[in-house]
Amino acid sequence: MSQPQQALTPQTIIADFNTQNWLITPAVHPTVQTSPEIPLNNGIWFKSPTWLVVLSGVAVANFTGVGGIEYTISISPDVTAPINWAVTIYGLPRPQGDILWLGVDQWAPYAAVGSTFDESHGTADAGFDVNTWRPTPFATLEDATTVADVDQVFQGIQVDMSVRESGPITYRLPYSITLLARIGSNYIA
Repeated sequence: MSQPQQALTPQTIIADFNTQNWLITPAVHPTVQTSPEIPLNNGIWFKSPTWLVVLSGVAVANFTGVGGIEYTISISPDVTAPINWAVTIYGLPRPQGDILWLGVDQWAPYAAVGSTFDESHGTADAGFDVNTWRPTPFATLEDATTVADVDQVFQGIQVDMSVRESGPITYRLPYSITLLARIGSNYIA
């Protein structure tokens, strides 16, 4: 195992992932139309495409906790790969903007502590808690295709956790995020 980082402040950003997985599939029933908005490869059209997106994996935290302090861990999985896959497989027009994102209609997150280590021997007074999780504050962005503002643009999740005593190292946080979302993009300002 790698050496842990120094004890962190209550706000911590996770930039590393042990593994990332995803699933993306249309979440609405397709209908055939005479003037479609978005054509698909097999002649089926989506009027307002909504996608079921599942993002899962293991985020690497790798920090030494200090007892009595609550930590907020930010997990921001990649959404570009599943969007690019959906665009390719379903023959969607390539989004016009430079940055791809997901505008969230509904979501269901989950995160837990998956790996800890406490070097002290004979201690029975150690532990950790995942207290809550929530979305990283959603962004509002202008969609490059529709030129409309889209609220609730997915930015990741925040996981609040605490440790009972100082010293345990939190290594891994498994997560699963299920989204019902629309694909969007914007230009780099």
